[in-house]
Amino acid sequence: MDIKKEFEKNRERFISDLQGLIRIPSVATEADEEYPFGKEVQRAFSYMLNLGKSMGFEVKNVDNYGGHIDFPGSEEGIMAVVGHIDVVPEGDGWTYDPFGGTIEDDWIVGRGAQDDKGPTMAGLYAMKVLKDLGFQPKKTVRLILGLDEEASWDGMRYYLQHEKAPDFGIVPDADFPLVQCEKGLLQLNLVKESTEGTSLTGTERIVLEQIEGGTAPNVVAGHAEMVITGTETELEELCRKINIVAKQKEYEIKAVSEDGRLSVSVSGIPAHAAVPEKGKNAISMAIDLIRNIRFANDDANHFVNFYNEKIGFVLDGSRIGCKLEDELSGALTFNVGGVVFNSSETRITVDIRYPVTESKESVCNGLETAVKGSGFVLEVLDHIRSIYQESDNPVVKTLVETYREISGDTESQPSVIGGATFARAIPNCMAFGALFPGDPELEHQKDEKVQISQMIKAGSIYAEAIYRLTK
Repeated sequence: MDIKKEFEKNRERFISDLQGLIRIPSVATEADEEYPFGKEVQRAFSYMLNLGKSMGFEVKNVDNYGGHIDFPGSEEGIMAVVGHIDVVPEGDGWTYDPFGGTIEDDWIVGRGAQDDKGPTMAGLYAMKVLKDLGFQPKKTVRLILGLDEEASWDGMRYYLQHEKAPDFGIVPDADFPLVQCEKGLLQLNLVKESTEGTSLTGTERIVLEQIEGGTAPNVVAGHAEMVITGTETELEELCRKINIVAKQKEYEIKAVSEDGRLSVSVSGIPAHAAVPEKGKNAISMAIDLIRNIRFANDDANHFVNFYNEKIGFVLDGSRIGCKLEDELSGALTFNVGGVVFNSSETRITVDIRYPVTESKESVCNGLETAVKGSGFVLEVLDHIRSIYQESDNPVVKTLVETYREISGDTESQPSVIGGATFARAIPNCMAFGALFPGDPELEHQKDEKVQISQMIKAGSIYAEAIYRLTK
C-alpha cells in the first residue's frame, strides 16, 4: 500500500476539513442546556462526527460527553486513536484571526492547529487512507474524541464509564518518536481570606485595589492588570517609578494615572505550563514591579511579600517547598496560571508537573509546610497520575520502529514530558507525535500554527502504525 501517495491525494480535503474545525471556537465552558461543555464544543464535536460519517465510518455520541468514530475490525479488540477538539482560550496579541484557519505558505494558523485539532484530524485521515486503500483491520480502529481535555477531563471519565476501554492506543498530542513518560499533574489554588487592614505606620495612603491575570492554570500567564488608588501626586510618582523599573527589567507594560487611579497592564509571553521556561509570566512581572511599595492595606503588603518570597520567577518549586526531581523524568515544574487579589478574595492558581516517582501527597506536604502560618491554604482543583511505559512493551517497540522507518530519524529517543495527555486515562495508551524533533512548540501561544506537510507526514506514520498493530 502506498500510504504516502494516498495521503497526498487527500491533501486539499485535509486542509479544508482542518480549517473548518479550527474556525469553531471550541473553548470548553460551563454546561449549556444539554451540552456539558457549551455549544461551541458541541458544534466541533458534531462537525467531527459528521465528517467521520461522510467517510463511511460508524460514529457514536455518548450523551454529548464524548464519542468516537469507528473503523470496524473483523475480530475482537480495539485500538484507539485518542484526540481532543477543545482548545484553550485564544488570549491576546494574535497577528491572525485565532479562529480563522488562515493559510500562510505551508502552515495553517489558528487556536488548536497544533493542540490538538491538527493531529486529531491527521488521525482521522490515517483511518480514511487505510479504508480507501482497501485495508480491513482485524481489531476495530477507534478515534475517540475528547471534549474537555484542556479543562477537567470530566468528559473522558464519563465516556470511559459508559464505553468499553480500548485494549491499547495512541494519543496524537505530543512528540515523536514517542512519549515514554508523563509527569504527574496537580492543579490547585492557594487561597487566603482577605480582611480589611490599615497601614502599619499610619502614613501610607496608596491602596492596591486589585490584581488579576492569567487565562487558565495550564498556561503561563500572558497578561496581568493592577489597579492602585491614591492621591494624584502620589500616583504620578508611583507611575514614574514603575515605568523606570519596567524599562530596567525590559517588562512590557502600560501604566496610566488619572482621577486617583493608576492602572498598570503587563504583557508577558504565554506558553504551556509543562514548559514554563518558554514563556514570560505577566503575573510574576506585575508583582515584581510593586515589591518595594508599601500599601495602606495590609492584605496587599502580605500578598506581595508572600508571592515574591515564595514564588517569584522560580519555576522548580524550590521557594515553596516542593522542589523534587528523579532520574526517570527530571525536575518538577511550577507555573502560576492565574491570580485574583481584591478586598474580598486572594487566590493564586498553580499548575505543577511532578516527577514520576513522586506523588500528589509528597508535593502537597511540601507546599503545606512552606505556607504554614501565612494564612494561605491549599485547594486542590485537579490531579492526574503520572505514567511510564517500559521499553520492552510490544506496542512501544512497534511505534518507535514505525516512526524511524518512515521518518528516517534513527537518532531521536522516546521522551519524558510534563504535558498531560489522554494517555493517562487509558491503560496501555501512549502519546505518539504529532510534533517532530525540531518542530516549533506553539501550543497555547499566540499565532499557534501547524505545518501542513508535517501533519501529512505524521498522518502517514499513524496510518502505517495502525496497519501494523491491527493487521
